[in-house]
Amino acid sequence: MAVILPVAPPMKRLRQYPLAFRGAVLVLMALFAVVRWDSLFRSQSQTERDLFPAQAVAFLQSHPMPSHLFAYYDWGGYAIWKLSPEYHVFIDGRADLYGDNILREFQQALQLQEGWRQVLDSRGVEVVLVPPSSPLSQALSMDAGWGSEYRDSQAVIFLRNRAASLPIAVSEVVPSAEPERKNVYRRVPESATLRANSTGFPTWNPVEEPGCWRIRAE
Repeated sequence: MAVILPVAPPMKRLRQYPLAFRGAVLVLMALFAVVRWDSLFRSQSQTERDLFPAQAVAFLQSHPMPSHLFAYYDWGGYAIWKLSPEYHVFIDGRADLYGDNILREFQQALQLQEGWRQVLDSRGVEVVLVPPSSPLSQALSMDAGWGSEYRDSQAVIFLRNRAASLPIAVSEVVPSAEPERKNVYRRVPESATLRANSTGFPTWNPVEEPGCWRIRAE
């Protein structure tokens, strides 16, 4: 005669191994979190490479250059995120912060409108990061005063030739009567004097008179 042994209910069996069960649940949750994080990271990295010049910016990070960067408008915020405070970006997507004049000068330089060279000179631009197909890229490629430091299908980096004359200051300056605002370029007063710093790039001596422009400490 067969003897039927009682079978413990499922919950009772789980109670017999509480630590093992909880440990297995924690391990599964941790594995899920790692897989999910890796998936999000890969997706974000791919999106970043598709929308922004990630490799060109990485080149700027690993190859320090002069700080004043003229970046394509759509890439300005990305450049600030990745390159600040080592680089000062000419403009980014916050057009209301920079004002109409800066936006107009950006378009003037990018599209090679009359006076585009003066924009780069007067704003002290030393590095340019733009799409290879842009008019400015085409012009600088044939300009002896600029050299191509990096190029891919998405972006090109130009560096101002140190031997080229730079009639207006490279250093960023702000008016002494106004609060300092990061990443905003200003013109230099005629009363300022030009001197050479240790890097070989010209800078402006501070002007101490009330209401005059002065150099912001880096």
